[in-house]
Formats: sequence, C-alpha cells, structure tokens
Amino acid sequence: MEKTFEQNQVQHNEKFRKPKVNTRVIFCINLKMTFKNPGVIVAFILHLLALIAILFVETSVGIQPQSIKDISTYKVLFYVLTTLSTIFFVMMLMLFLFKKQKKSGIHAIELRAGLATWKSYIIRFLVAFSVITIANLIILGFVAILGILMPVSNELYLAFPYSQAAFNFFLAIIIILILLPLFIYSSTMVGTLLSTVLMFAFSLSPIFASIRYSFMGRDVQDDYALKFNAINDFYNATKNDQNVNKIFQDEAVSTTDSRSKLLTTIEKNFVGSSTSQFKSLAFPIPQNIKDYSNNLMRKSESEEQYPINPYEWNLVNNDPSTMNNNFLSIPFTSLIWDSILTDSLSIGQVNYDFSYVPSVSKTQRIKKSIFEGTEIKNVLDKIYDALEKNQSNISSNNENQIPSLFINKQSQYKAVKTKTILVNNFARQLGNYIPEFSNILNSVAKIYDKYAAVFNEQQTSILKNSKPLNVVYNYNSDGYKAEDFYTSDFRANSFSSRQLYNPVNNPNKGKNYREAYSVDYAYFSEYKKYKAQSNEEANNQNEYDLGDTGLEELNDNEKSIIENNKKVENLYKKFPEITIINWLIVNMWYESLAIAVSSVDDLYDYYVNSKNGSKLTFDIFRHFAVMSSGLLSNSSINDSYNNYSGAPIYQGQTSSIKNILDYEKYLPEYVDSYNVQKPYLEEGAVIYKNSFIIPLAYAMYLLIASPLAYLGYLAYRKKIRV
Repeated sequence: MEKTFEQNQVQHNEKFRKPKVNTRVIFCINLKMTFKNPGVIVAFILHLLALIAILFVETSVGIQPQSIKDISTYKVLFYVLTTLSTIFFVMMLMLFLFKKQKKSGIHAIELRAGLATWKSYIIRFLVAFSVITIANLIILGFVAILGILMPVSNELYLAFPYSQAAFNFFLAIIIILILLPLFIYSSTMVGTLLSTVLMFAFSLSPIFASIRYSFMGRDVQDDYALKFNAINDFYNATKNDQNVNKIFQDEAVSTTDSRSKLLTTIEKNFVGSSTSQFKSLAFPIPQNIKDYSNNLMRKSESEEQYPINPYEWNLVNNDPSTMNNNFLSIPFTSLIWDSILTDSLSIGQVNYDFSYVPSVSKTQRIKKSIFEGTEIKNVLDKIYDALEKNQSNISSNNENQIPSLFINKQSQYKAVKTKTILVNNFARQLGNYIPEFSNILNSVAKIYDKYAAVFNEQQTSILKNSKPLNVVYNYNSDGYKAEDFYTSDFRANSFSSRQLYNPVNNPNKGKNYREAYSVDYAYFSEYKKYKAQSNEEANNQNEYDLGDTGLEELNDNEKSIIENNKKVENLYKKFPEITIINWLIVNMWYESLAIAVSSVDDLYDYYVNSKNGSKLTFDIFRHFAVMSSGLLSNSSINDSYNNYSGAPIYQGQTSSIKNILDYEKYLPEYVDSYNVQKPYLEEGAVIYKNSFIIPLAYAMYLLIASPLAYLGYLAYRKKIRV
C-alpha cells in the first residue's frame, strides 16, 4: 500500500527535527565546569575565608561583650569585605560563563544542539547565582553554629551576623544584575576595569558620604524612641499579670483626701532628705556633693579653688536656717541620700535597710527604703526572698563581677574590672522557685537582652535614672573591687576630693580599710578632723579627736540591721544578675507612670531634630551600608546600635516617634499636684515614623535592578552569534 503525501511529510519533518535539549543536564554541566575553573575556585575560597573570619571576630570581640564601639568598627570592615569579595566573585563568574565559554565555543555548541538563546542566558544567570549562593549558605550555616556555641545577645545577633548573612544574598543578586549587561556589552578588559571601579565605589562611598556629617552635624540620638519601646514592652508584658499589675495601680488616700496614695507614701519616705514634697512622681537624680561646694566651702570669691579647711565638714546642722531645720548638715545629708538614691535607682541595690540613719532629729530615723509601703517594694522583696531561700539551687556564674552598665565607661580602666552580664538564664532559674513572678522576671530579662548593648555603651540615656558610678581611682588601694560596689555603706567615692571629703586613715581600721570608696555609718562616730592651719600640716595629717559628733550611738537593733545589710551585700556579690533585674523593674515601673525627661524643651528638640534628621531617605550613598545590618532587628534599637558617635559609617535615623508632643501633657510639671498616678500609655499608642525601612529598601532595589537582567539578555542575544 502506497504512503500518502501527508505520511511522507511527517516522516520528512521527523528526520530534520532538532533533538530535544535537556536544560537540566546543561545546567549541571555548566555548574560542574564553573566549580572547576581556577578563578572561580580562588574567588569562592577568598569569599568564604574573608567573611567567616570577620564575622567570627565581630562576634567574639563585639557581639559577645556587647561593645557597640567595636561592633561599629567590624560592621564597616564586614561591609567593605563583603562588597569587595562579592564583586570580585561575580566578576570571576562573569568572565568564565560569558567570556571564556564564548571564546571556547560552548555557547555555539549549545545553540547548535537546539538550546534557545534565552534558555542559555537563564542557565548562566542561575549558575552564577547558585555558585555564590552555595558560598553564602555556608556562611549562614557558620553564623548559626557560632550563635549556638557562643553566649550572645539574641537581639544583637539578629541585628548583625544574621542580618549581615542575609545581606550577602541580596548583594549577590544586585551585583549579578549589574555585571551581566556590563560584561556582555563590553570587552573583557573594559568589563574588568569597570568592575574594579564599581568594587571600590560600592565599598568606600558610604564612608565618604559619612565624612560630611562630621562637619554638618549628626541627627538627634534616638533615645526617646528607645525609651518608649522599652517601656511599652514592659507595660504590655505585665499589665494583665494579676501577680504584679498592682504596681501600676494607685488610689486616693481616703474618701476625704483625693491625693495620690503612692505619692504621699513616697513623700513620707523622703523625710529627712532635701526633697520635702512629692507633688508629682519625679525622683531627684543622685547628685554629687561637689554641687554644694561653691556655697558652703568658699572663704571668698577670690579663693574659689581653695575651700575653707578642705579636710573637715560638720556632720550635724549648725545653721538652723538651712535644710528645713534638718538635724544633719547639708554635706552629710547629701552623702547619705546620694548613696540611698544611687543604690535604689541607679545600680539596682534596692534591698538595703536604712532605718538606722538619723532623720530630722537626733532620735528619729528615716524609712527602710524610698519605696517602703508601695506595691513595687512588695514585688522586689518577694523576688529577693525567693533568691535568698533558694540560692544554693541557682548557679552563680558571675560571682564577684561588677556589671559594666553600672560603672561609668570612662572609669573602666585597669583599676575597675567590669563584665557585661546576661540575665536570661538566671531569670529562668529564679522563676522556677517563684512562679508567680516568673513572667516579670522573664519579661525584664528579654528587655535587657534587647537593650543591653545600648545600656552598657552608655551613649544614650534611655532611662533617666541611669547614672553609672564615676569611680575615682585611689592610688593607695589595689583597685575598685566587688566589695566596694556591693555595699550598704555610704558611697564616699563620689565625695573623695580635696574640696569636700577626704576620710582620715584611721589606725583602728588598718591599712585595708577602703575609705576612698565607701564608709560605714559607725565610722562617723569615730570621726576626726584635721587640725590643719596650712597645706603642709594637712599633708602631715595632724589631727585631733572631734569628740561628740552629735550623732546618737547605734543601738543593738540598729546594729543588727547593718549586719543584715551585709548579708544582702553578699547575695548581690554572688548573684549580680539580681541587681540588673531590680534596676530594670524599678525604672521601667517608674517611667511607665511618669515621662522622665529633663525638661519639655527636650521633647521639642527631639521633634524638630527628628523632622530634620531624616536625611537618610534620599542619601543613596549610605543606603547599602545601612542595609548591611539591622534587617532582622527593631528599627529604633538598630538606630542606637549604629549611631555610635565614633562610627566610620554614619547611619542616621531610620525611625522616630511621630506623636512625641502628644505626651507633653504627661510630664510631671504639667500634672496636677498629688494626682492619682496611672500609666500614660493607657491613653494612646505610640506612633512611629519611618524614614528608611530596610526590608522595603531590599525590595525596592531588587525591583529597580531587575530590568538589568533583560538588558543583559538583549546584549547576550546580540553578541552570542557574533
């Protein structure tokens, strides 16, 4: 039977039909050849070694000790290295996949085999992306393992190593999209030259763009955004917790007295201090006694550098017209209350009992604590009692360590050894023995983990009562130690100056008595004055016994109070973490009820500067450096991490509080006297304004760069047949 015409035509078409091309096989072949190329191998190894090394150093030197100064340095090094290595890596890939393969005829072989031009182009794009992605996945894996092996702050680790690893993937795509048309359109020499220029332009432009801010001025520090973030985290975590939410509740004294019970209680606790009224919840910030020197110690205006008899001041008040007729002298009162305020507000040592200290008369005594009779004191006491009872079951990994956030960084030299202490593990252990307070313990631990680097850097004051101790080194001692920091004695270090206080070397105490740092109450009952008529006699330490200091001797009950305070000191030394937790609870509670700022002008300055400070939005030269970290972090916290004053790359503000002026009416000076207190965050939400959103910037740059892929294809289609 003869074949029809149609059958003959089908056989003819099948004879000359191009064979079907397996694109997956061609992709694998190209991938295998790429990994065998010496240039690609060198680039791959250099990329891995450089970034793994810098991330390891950054983590061990900056992230683990939570040093923002070091982090800012290593962030710059990481950005420079990742741009240099990524561009060099992609350049090697482009040279092999689009130049060497074309020269060796591989492109032509693929086309003759029936591979479509667009498929050939896509395969090479995917091969380039796959090779560099494999390297970046290894780096990401290293980051994950390092985060498990080293105890680090989760917030910092997300803001830097993890975000930096994510930036590698983004940067690889952008550089591939840029270099595709560049290498396809140009010759090998021109493409290499332009890639080298691009390499240094990308890596150095943010540094040069930041230089001008040294002359133009930098944006306002984002402390209010951080303050509201932290307070909001604390309030939301505890407001519905029935075991602790009473700390936010206040009421009138009685049906006939509408004054705040909280304020009147605290006011009674301050009897004997220079603060006589608490019409609003505004604690006096601990002051240095030197503030009084100009008024008290000067012989005349011409001798302001040489106070009257610099080695003596009275303990009792010899001038009834001063200090509301208080029993104690102004300097001695200041020494006592500065120590109490420092312990209670600034360094988290809130469990000392000061009820042995004289008040408005020789026989009267002050209250145990400035928080005595309040709900916040009940919470703090119960947490302390649980720790004291179960201390043998809780690991003390930081015994005798001084938290670095409590000592002024300028004092942290060889004589003062401090440590950045993490509290998460301690909070979990303690919470097991006091489950009703496990929520507040874990909440403040989580907040501290978030903000610890900022607290420790002391570059911006998130909490108003943050006043790290300024340790004056005493060359006669062997340095400032844990026993000097964890003490219920008066903190004489703030006053150890020629102007006001220079404790005598009491032979009864021996050479190890550390009077330059702290002095106990009993010391003043043995107080001696120098009988100094000249500097020479003063240096020879001629002295006479003052005799009766005017202070009443301690009774047995008061001596037992002091002995119990020593037990509290020892517990603080054993578990420094509790002081950090106390400090956070006290100050977060306080600032949930009162917006603690120096003045209303601070709010207006912040508002004006934040409106003028959003320069980053249109400063494209700084964009990629900013995007190299902070992708996985809260924007306000990320701003604080990256706005270190000495940082080579200046980030600026990515977010600020839009409705900051709405909170002006909650400032203490605008609140009615003795008004019943309530959290101001109940009145409305904080509204943030973003001038630069890092995840959105990722998306926008990918969208803007994506047309370059099509330009590369057009060039490839034109050049492949030449």
